[in-house]
Amino acid sequence: LGGISEWEIGYGDNLAIEEVKKIAIAMGQDKVVGEVSTDVNNLLYGESIVFSGKFKLADGRPVAEVPVFMEVKRSSGSSRRPIGNTAADGTFQSKVLLGESTEISFSTDETWDRTMGQTPIKTIGVSRVISWKIPGSMKHGVTYKVTGQIQPRIAGVNVSLDDGAKVSSGITNADGTFELVVTPTKIGAKQFRIVTEAESGFSGSKSAFTTVLVR
Repeated sequence: LGGISEWEIGYGDNLAIEEVKKIAIAMGQDKVVGEVSTDVNNLLYGESIVFSGKFKLADGRPVAEVPVFMEVKRSSGSSRRPIGNTAADGTFQSKVLLGESTEISFSTDETWDRTMGQTPIKTIGVSRVISWKIPGSMKHGVTYKVTGQIQPRIAGVNVSLDDGAKVSSGITNADGTFELVVTPTKIGAKQFRIVTEAESGFSGSKSAFTTVLVR
């Protein structure tokens, strides 16, 4: 009745006819509900992640054999691209390799009989990979070099040597390498690790602790 009233009032005007179409479509569309899950929320640079999801109508019926799109938002830009179709039961799966921290969701297109389907957004943090070297044995009062490299390689990333508190700090070179110094003052076993600060596109990184014997 709403659509017919629009048309009657508009006396067949083209704009009124378009409004009739919109109302008719809205009245006849089934609502699509999307859901998605993954077993991790944080990755190291270069690692992949698997998303599993499902699209269904509000009454529980699966949305089968329809194209699914992945929507990506990150500091370097946004995109939407197809990843395949839903299965007969409405499920889908996608394996993604991420190069920086990203917000990801999945969607299906709107049709004359279905609303657009949209999953909740998943925020996935990506941390830089740290490789580094430190002497396994040190003499107290002597200064030693600690060297390493981050991936992806970039200049200007803040890096620190940490033993529970910041011991030494510096920034990476253009090839991602860094060099820090440490002068142990107490004898015994000490644990050290490398820490990078969070920045645009990347979560903060922490290497595993390494034990050093100070004599």
